Amino acid sequence: MSGPRTVKQRPSGHTTMPELSNPRQERFAVQIAKGTSPAKAFVNAGYRSKWADQGASRLSKREEVSARIAHLRTILVEGVINTEIGNRDARLLAMQDRYDRLRRVIEARASDPETLKVPGGDTGLVVFTVRVVSGKDGKRIAVREHAVDAGLLRELRAIEQQAAQEMGQLGGVTDTAGNPAGGAVRMVLFTATELDF
Repeated sequence: MSGPRTVKQRPSGHTTMPELSNPRQERFAVQIAKGTSPAKAFVNAGYRSKWADQGASRLSKREEVSARIAHLRTILVEGVINTEIGNRDARLLAMQDRYDRLRRVIEARASDPETLKVPGGDTGLVVFTVRVVSGKDGKRIAVREHAVDAGLLRELRAIEQQAAQEMGQLGGVTDTAGNPAGGAVRMVLFTATELDF
């Protein structure tokens, strides 16, 4: 059995904990830190599966193993935070790019001559599907159907909401008119009869 490995200095200034001297314990700690269930991590580390639950429980309680698991989890969290997706500005730029691309899809649809022939086609929010049906004479014919692209609208709204949240525009912040930013907007629709037209 060899002693602990050398301690390395991480770029962030934190000292790394040495790997466990027992390779199976180290593999177990890594698996647990990554979110694998204890019993599965126990077996994946090379231990027998017969008493995996009990063995994983005992191994997790060992001081050096639990300390190593905690250390590895910290490293994983720091790694996620330091990646581009952990950077607020990078996330906002990526959201803006997706939003712009979706808007270009809407604009392209709105200028399509075939789309302009259907009600609402000029909005760019209409999508076509083709369905094959049997005619009266038994012949199969293709029928074009159109509908509002609800999936695209949901995605646009999700991006808008996430961007507002990232920018701190949700949760108690008000707009220039004093309305709650991100709050629900109540819409009341009236018929012409109700408005005395």
